[in-house]
Amino acid sequence: MFMHWYHHALTGYYAFVNFYEDNAHMIWIVWVNYFIHFCMYGYYMLRALHFRIPPQVAQTLTLAQMVQFSISLASMAHLTVLHYTTTQHLAFTFRGIFIAAFMLSTYFVLWLRFYNISYLQAGGKKYVQHQEKVKEIKKQ
Repeated sequence: MFMHWYHHALTGYYAFVNFYEDNAHMIWIVWVNYFIHFCMYGYYMLRALHFRIPPQVAQTLTLAQMVQFSISLASMAHLTVLHYTTTQHLAFTFRGIFIAAFMLSTYFVLWLRFYNISYLQAGGKKYVQHQEKVKEIKKQ
């Protein structure tokens, strides 16, 4: 639950600051984030409707979020290099980049920890739960 509230509170602050300051890196982050959330909430909807979805789908969504964070950090690093090494005018503020880098780095660490606990340690909590449910259904 901490991840959920931390993510939404910090993302709200980040969006407010960067909307005001108009940072170029927002374009990538916003559109990829929309796509990931579209897939994620589709998954949650199907689960709420009691569809049995293999745990690999949730694992793929979690991995996609970590890839999103990594690519976003790389794109911001690239913009930072361009800002300081070229004469191009870029929509760039140090505060916006700093908040985004902090936010995405902490998200990556939190999601990596979640991924490890949910899918890797002791066979993966979600896989073990899924296998137990499959066995229960087969017994019926």
